[in-house]
Amino acid sequence: MASIRALGDQGAVRPVHWKAERFLALVEAQAFTDGRRLELVDGEILEEAPQGKLHRIAFIALQRIFDALGASSLGLEIATTVVLSADSVVDPEFTFLKSGASGGQELPTGQDVEWVIEVAVSSRAYDLETKSRLYASAGVPHYWVVDVANRGVWIMEKPVLGEYRERSFAVETQTPKMPVLGVQVMIADVLPPAE
Repeated sequence: MASIRALGDQGAVRPVHWKAERFLALVEAQAFTDGRRLELVDGEILEEAPQGKLHRIAFIALQRIFDALGASSLGLEIATTVVLSADSVVDPEFTFLKSGASGGQELPTGQDVEWVIEVAVSSRAYDLETKSRLYASAGVPHYWVVDVANRGVWIMEKPVLGEYRERSFAVETQTPKMPVLGVQVMIADVLPPAE
């Protein structure tokens, strides 16, 4: 992941702390036109790894499940930008907005979000540690990470002081109930076929 650094007094290198407002102004001005996927985390601009085949398979499987359940009418937004704090802006794969929050002219904030789903292949540690802290700090009630390598889904709920108090791992044979949608999903249905 890449960060932007600046030269300080007398040539010393120091990090530049970005604010969400400034970062988003650059996005709107099309300053980042080379196709990189960038997020702002704690004031630092990070570059996400490209998505590979396994990520795509899990992403499409989830998208099909959500389409079949009519999730777009229940606040689902795909790959939308979410402003989590004054210095953190992320682009989760799937975001369910709270009733009344979707359809606005502004980017959603953490308070607008009911449930976020990330698909993790190469980004597992980032999604389980950094993003978990960011979503919990923003008060996002439900956070799921599809852990492709370990063939399951991390389910996190009840955010308190920057961490989720309830954290469990559902294996591929389990059928946890999905927040917002209120139906159970077979975890194996959102994973690439076992090799």
